[in-house]
Amino acid sequence: GITDVLDTCREVARTTVVDVHAGSLDPVPAQPTRGGRDEVLAAVLRASDVVLLVARGDAVGLARCARSLQWWADLGVDIPLVPVVNRVAAAATGPRPTTAVTQAMGVLVPGQTLHVVPEDPTLQEAQLRGVPLVAHKPRSPAARSWLNLADQVLGEGQEARRGVRH
Repeated sequence: GITDVLDTCREVARTTVVDVHAGSLDPVPAQPTRGGRDEVLAAVLRASDVVLLVARGDAVGLARCARSLQWWADLGVDIPLVPVVNRVAAAATGPRPTTAVTQAMGVLVPGQTLHVVPEDPTLQEAQLRGVPLVAHKPRSPAARSWLNLADQVLGEGQEARRGVRH
């Protein structure tokens, strides 16, 4: 059923974003059998044009990312995978957080461009107000990182966004 929903989304919207859970990392059969959580996740990923793999910027997040990457490889899907490390901060990775995360992820996804989103206190402010970060503080470091990533994934430049209010 989820693939029918996604097909309808393709017909009515230029872009559809689906935020999915990490999954159990158990093997998933090529042909779904019972429609469990992991099978639904696999169906969504197989129907995607691009997949953003978002990892938390600390040791636990990077370890989980490594397991997710192996699961992705085992799934055998030939869809572009864009690695993103979110909430990168010196407190979790050391004095040069971007360098540390880039080196660690370089081992996991060699040759891939890594998108790093820094830890940003304005995120908590936006959450308290119940608004998107890019609406609350569009020039904050994390908002700029997410907007740049969206531009790259969607193939749009700043000119395309000028008339859009965030």
